Amino acid sequence: MVIGACMATLPAPSPAAGLALWNGASGVDPAFVGEYVSTVLGASTPALRDYRDWRVMPGSPVENRAIVPASNGYLTPASLLPGGFVYATNEPLELDLFKWDGERWGNPRVVDGAPDVGFDERHLVIEAGNWANDTNSHNVPGFMTPFGAGQNTRYFILPTQTPTVIVNTTNRWLQLFATDVGPPEPSTGDGWIFPPGALATPPSLATLPASYRMKYVSFATASTAPISLNGATVSWDLLGSPNVGTVTFLQRSWSDIECDPSGCKHSYFNLQGVIYDNPDPNGQGVGTELLRANMQGEYR
Repeated sequence: MVIGACMATLPAPSPAAGLALWNGASGVDPAFVGEYVSTVLGASTPALRDYRDWRVMPGSPVENRAIVPASNGYLTPASLLPGGFVYATNEPLELDLFKWDGERWGNPRVVDGAPDVGFDERHLVIEAGNWANDTNSHNVPGFMTPFGAGQNTRYFILPTQTPTVIVNTTNRWLQLFATDVGPPEPSTGDGWIFPPGALATPPSLATLPASYRMKYVSFATASTAPISLNGATVSWDLLGSPNVGTVTFLQRSWSDIECDPSGCKHSYFNLQGVIYDNPDPNGQGVGTELLRANMQGEYR
């Protein structure tokens, strides 16, 4: 008895041409931060060899390669080709996928005119290396690393220039500001939108470039003295066959200050970087603001 006729299956759909971007063998390396930290910096620092970070390096080929959303943060037919689709969520507008990146508050999804491909949007300062996922935390033995110390150095990775300001030139300095609060209780609102210690209404300095003008934390407490950005750039070869080139960026470092003879801090903190022109060389003051970075928050 014939139960039913067999039908030929349809062929699997061909991947979009853009997916080759993610193929290290024949496409273009997206230049992830974790890849750089674990392979290059980890070559001399064992604590960094298992480091993972899916943000992209300055100059990554996936920067500004995604669709520009409508002004309200949603994709609409008007923002796509004719006959496109509408993408909307049931979340509040403040949490909409196309308005904020994976870190949301202080991190707009569109920087320099278009969103990056991927989960995070690259901004001015990438803070990396001061923790390693799963194992090491701030050079302090603890529940995350019971058998040894971790990495006590922060690496700051910056582009050599933005669309409007050259970063790697004379009299460019990076100053980092921080807020520090005790471990907060579970949020009664949404911690992604209103993280502890952040300014409830971030002010904007209109004289700065559009993507670099928000102030997310008070600048009353400096986390570091001014760090000079003058000097040679760093280049990193991308993967690919054939080799597709390099990314060029600035790298500076600073030692963690969370632990001292009195003990280690256990708190939540936000960090925001500002690039100045010609600050006081003694570190007692700062010069003219040129660029404000996004806010980065973490527990320590």
